[in-house]
Amino acid sequence: MDGAGDHHRGATPAGPDLLGLLAHDLMTPLTATAGLAEVLRMREERRLGAESLELLVELEAGSRRAADIVRQTLDYARATAAEGRSRVDVRAMLEDVAAELRTLVQERRAAIRWDGAAHELWGRPLVVRQVLANLVANAVRHGAHDVAVGLEVTTDGVVVEVRDDGPGMPDAVARALEARGPAVSNGRLGLALTRSLVAAEGGWITATPREGGGTTVAFVLPQRRRFSRDETPSATGTAPR
Repeated sequence: MDGAGDHHRGATPAGPDLLGLLAHDLMTPLTATAGLAEVLRMREERRLGAESLELLVELEAGSRRAADIVRQTLDYARATAAEGRSRVDVRAMLEDVAAELRTLVQERRAAIRWDGAAHELWGRPLVVRQVLANLVANAVRHGAHDVAVGLEVTTDGVVVEVRDDGPGMPDAVARALEARGPAVSNGRLGLALTRSLVAAEGGWITATPREGGGTTVAFVLPQRRRFSRDETPSATGTAPR
């Protein structure tokens, strides 16, 4: 019996795997609920009273918010799953992120561009992509019209900066993002998960106001592997627009 129990416990997903399974199973009903609420609202809008219509709008909005939280949790679980480190071309990755955010960028009349010479680091591709996507999307969502991303190699490791011209990050959010203790969302789950992803890699995040307005959010990833002279990142290539 003890052996059977050990086998059963060993087969039970834990950590990021369990998070991924739960998030995946929750996505379908939440998305379906939001979709049905939207269809019902559009079909019955003229027949429903103001109070009923307001409740339906709240149901739809709440379902979409919950689905967004689950989606971010699923992204976190995928990024923290077992994955080996390799060379990551951050500039090429930014092109993919910009394409993924095209609708949001067009709605906000923003621009995403690469601004740097070096563009490669050694790390987990899914982690780097999720962190980059979260920081860029956060900048665009909160009022930035110009978002520039650059990379610099320092004695601490590789620093990836996301510079924007937005209204600036609230002090409370910046402090929570930079803190080394347990992550809290402060209403921005994406940033809390971002901080957790970077911390799991032994790195950290800084948020600094820019002169003239805007914020520079940088994440630092220690480099356990050094590029050889032949592998020195090139400055050639086309920046995403």
